[in-house]
Amino acid sequence: MYEVLLKAAEQNDADYVYCNYSFYPKTVTTKAKWFKPYKGKLDWNLIERNTQPWNKLIRRDLAERIHMADLLPEYSDSVYVDLLIHAKKIVCVDQELYNYRVGHASVSGSYKGKLTYYQTVSDRAKKQTHFLDDISYREDLRKYFEYRYIYTLIQVCCVAAVNDNKKAYQEAVRKLKCLKYKDNPYTSLVLNADYGKAKAFVLLHVIPTNYEVARKICKRIFSG
Repeated sequence: MYEVLLKAAEQNDADYVYCNYSFYPKTVTTKAKWFKPYKGKLDWNLIERNTQPWNKLIRRDLAERIHMADLLPEYSDSVYVDLLIHAKKIVCVDQELYNYRVGHASVSGSYKGKLTYYQTVSDRAKKQTHFLDDISYREDLRKYFEYRYIYTLIQVCCVAAVNDNKKAYQEAVRKLKCLKYKDNPYTSLVLNADYGKAKAFVLLHVIPTNYEVARKICKRIFSG
């Protein structure tokens, strides 16, 4: 993988190069949506699908330009969003060169006892809007970055409901209402694409509406 990516980077003078990947031991449909090939245009869909760290090579100049070493402790993998939108030349190798292992334990496998973690993720998503400060097309992506924050607040609602924390749930709902989250054009668009219309409707119109209903739904689905 690294040999192919390095050659592609050198041949194209790229500073952000990535590849497709396969799944072991079997493909998971929802995760298969993560990959999107680059076809000369950086849009919200490319950012949404291509910010995992494990199938990429980044030019050192780009990493230094965005101060990646300083951002990593705060933003973790999300620093790849910053790298992607600041990359001068992006190259995609549409070959399955990385094997993603499905079924291992992960932080998203259960919501129990993880409220603080998801609140931190939400705070991080809010700060990510500053990634746009110095790029010329920032207005084109501003609503999408707002959606990224909205999505994490919906997650906090779910996690708070699982953990019987009504105060945290109400605070997340308050922030969602301030953002007018239902009016954001990406909210239903991305949720429908990722979860299907039925689940997206529940996440958007049911979970943030009533704590007791949210608690019953989330405990049934996300208790883990």
